[in-house]
Amino acid sequence: MMLIPYVQITFYVQKKYMPAPLATLTLTALVMVLTDAVFLSAMNRNIQKNIVAVQGGPLQIKWPAVIVTYIFMVLGLFVLVLQYHRPIWHAAVLGVVMNGVYEGTNYASLKNYSLELAVIDTLWGAVLMSWTTWVVYSVF
Repeated sequence: MMLIPYVQITFYVQKKYMPAPLATLTLTALVMVLTDAVFLSAMNRNIQKNIVAVQGGPLQIKWPAVIVTYIFMVLGLFVLVLQYHRPIWHAAVLGVVMNGVYEGTNYASLKNYSLELAVIDTLWGAVLMSWTTWVVYSVF
């Protein structure tokens, strides 16, 4: 009985704030990937140094895993923040939580993982998600 009003309210909020989910998802993915590419390029030396310290060799990217990771990030931002037009600070919290869990796990379990890189990347999660959200809200 309670499910029907909830679904109707959810539909109304989605329709009111996000008239084009596919366009929103596409823009979100583009902004997120391009922004993250700039950050990763700027941090390349620190990242490479950390990877060599942890695994004893250079970074070897598994592109299918990269694609799946960005799909999860885009969907998480869309489902938890964008579709309900929540405040940008919600996106920042989501970014800190996502990157914080990843970086905290790496730091806790990998002997030579850099604390500095873990902190920087955790904070980067807030910046990336906030910036992406701001751009999407500015366009739509």
